[in-house]
Parts: sequence; structure tokens; C-alpha cells
Amino acid sequence: MSEACLLVRALAHPESTRALDAVGWTALIAIARAEQLMGSLAHRLDGLELPPKVAGLCA
Repeated sequence: MSEACLLVRALAHPESTRALDAVGWTALIAIARAEQLMGSLAHRLDGLELPPKVAGLCA
């Protein structure tokens, strides 16, 4: 899956991020930052259980 598709899916269906491993999270965070959508992603992920490092980036 391309990084763009990963970001679109995470924004549209935040629960899809539950299946991500460390490599997937790294790709998702990188593309969200590159597209200046990290704030939007953090907002969509709010309330979900996230890995500690990801939660720190979304705070």
C-alpha cells in the first residue's frame, strides 16, 4: 500500500491503524508530516489506543 493510501485510510477510518506495526506507523507519521496533516491525523486518532511514542506525537 502506498503511503498516500495509508494516510487517506487512517484519516477516513482511524480504527484501521490498529493493524499497523512499527514500520506502518513510521510511514504514516512521515507522510502526515510531509503533507502537513499531522494535526488532522492526531485529531482523527483521538480516543484510540495508540503506541506510546505515537501518542506522544499526537499530544
